[in-house]
Amino acid sequence: MHQFRLYRSQYVLHVLLLSTVGLIGCSNSNEQLKNHEIKPVNQSDLPAPVPSEHSGNLLSIAGKATAPKVLDEKPIGRILNQEEKTLVGRYKVTISCKDPIARCTENEKGSVDFILNLLPNGTVYRFIKGLGAIKLDSRNSPHYFRDHWGITQINQSKYVVISYSTGMRVFYRVEPNHSLLMDTSRNKLVNLKAYRAGYPFASQNYYLKRVPE
Repeated sequence: MHQFRLYRSQYVLHVLLLSTVGLIGCSNSNEQLKNHEIKPVNQSDLPAPVPSEHSGNLLSIAGKATAPKVLDEKPIGRILNQEEKTLVGRYKVTISCKDPIARCTENEKGSVDFILNLLPNGTVYRFIKGLGAIKLDSRNSPHYFRDHWGITQINQSKYVVISYSTGMRVFYRVEPNHSLLMDTSRNKLVNLKAYRAGYPFASQNYYLKRVPE
């Protein structure tokens, strides 16, 4: 009987030891889990991104693709002869709004100034000026610098011929007093395609007189 009690006591002691070891093991495992708990990432702890060697090139290419092109073009010049030099200047005529060449609106009344400028470098430009408004300025054309003028002989008359970058040619007969007379019939015939397409030509011949610049 005494021996049985001894065995029982040893057994209980053994069970208590095993339980204690198990509790210690669980405690250690919990501590390890706590130590390995996931923490939120701080952005400042992240490594800085490495720039691509092509990033600058791509921005450069994108900028070039959207940048407008600048045209480096110069006016077409020519050396005038002595006779042409005598005609350099500004010429003007007043035209009624009823004439298509005036470029007035449908219900607009009054008149406009039609002004032609023959420049000493052989280039030319014209503008039509109404009351407080510019109806037309050929310098607004992207290729106006190609417009030029010169003198030509047709039969017994001399003409100032305006050659535009559009391919049109306009004739003004040179009068004895150095005024210029529109040759409307010739202008319509030479530019027949434009005339048939509805381009506004003068309804009559007009005298353009030289005016001080």
